[in-house]
Amino acid sequence: MGFSSLLVLVGGILFTSDPYNYNTTLAARYINGIAIGLAIIPFLMNASEIADIGYRGACLSVEQYSISLGIAIQMIYASYWDPNVDFAANRLHGILDIIYALLALVSVMTIVESPVDQIRKGNDTAALETLARLRRPAYVTVETQALLEQHKSYVREEENLTLTESFSRGFLPLIKLLLLRSMMLTFCFSIPLNMSIYFSSTITNYSWAPTVSGIFRLLGGFIGILMVDNSNRKMASIFPLAAIGCFLIGLGSLFQSTTNMSNYDDMVSSVYLYMFLQLFAGFYAPYTSIYIGEAFPLRAKPTLMAVVVIVEQILQIIFIEAYNYLFGDTLITQGIITVILFFALIALLPETRNTTLTEAQRRFRTLFTLR
Repeated sequence: MGFSSLLVLVGGILFTSDPYNYNTTLAARYINGIAIGLAIIPFLMNASEIADIGYRGACLSVEQYSISLGIAIQMIYASYWDPNVDFAANRLHGILDIIYALLALVSVMTIVESPVDQIRKGNDTAALETLARLRRPAYVTVETQALLEQHKSYVREEENLTLTESFSRGFLPLIKLLLLRSMMLTFCFSIPLNMSIYFSSTITNYSWAPTVSGIFRLLGGFIGILMVDNSNRKMASIFPLAAIGCFLIGLGSLFQSTTNMSNYDDMVSSVYLYMFLQLFAGFYAPYTSIYIGEAFPLRAKPTLMAVVVIVEQILQIIFIEAYNYLFGDTLITQGIITVILFFALIALLPETRNTTLTEAQRRFRTLFTLR
């Protein structure tokens, strides 16, 4: 985590020092991308292992909410930026990078090591101390001892599996997560989708549209975080897909021809469809962080989580390379896939609220789970 923060700091310095140079800003974006990639897996693993059952959802959902916050900040300042001002938007990007990197470096000192890792190393005393630090007040109680035994039982069961058995157990959850996270997060923030708000806000002169869209995404995420540990997750996480699919189909129908794209009323409709899509996307995204943190066996967990994240980025690259000016059909196809996936996940996705990691993984290994 500390190395990732340093990389973000380097990226911020590059953005700030030479904001008008394409190669410099491109290098800064690559460095920032590497930093995010290095941080995501350790964060999700650690959060899933140190969080109390009753708060695991909120802890894990911070990952996607942080990304939504970054998206919102960039949408807001970029939409109002005057290109004639003698201060590049990339320079502001760099300053924000530096500020957040320094805050992240300071926060590294507060990171608590996973008790699961300490148990795997045979250091039960350190694991107990870690569990005590996570409680309020921070001292060992009967409940803390019980949590230690629960973690030890989890580690024993997972360590008894061979590496082949771990990957075998993780195959079906991997397929579910590739659909649930890799594909759907790409659909919720892709090049065709972003171009729809660019064209529509330009035609309508609604300069406020990206700002409201960013706020809507944050609002959706905030509502999601409030709900993840207080209501059943399954239907709450699946329902937004139906709305997102319908919005994608609606948006796609407005971008199938240049006639639609130059029609003021159609572009007004596009603005509102995009804004409400981001509201539901913001609500949906935190649930994907929870499921990826719960789904996989311990020994295969970092590898399979990385596969899910990598596939998500590969899909983004495919959309970038295959981008066409008339992208309506692409959005309609995404919408149809999303609606189909909504019905499929009703049968495939398990309910994991208030379950141990062992129980959550067992449910993910079951093909059909209607409860």
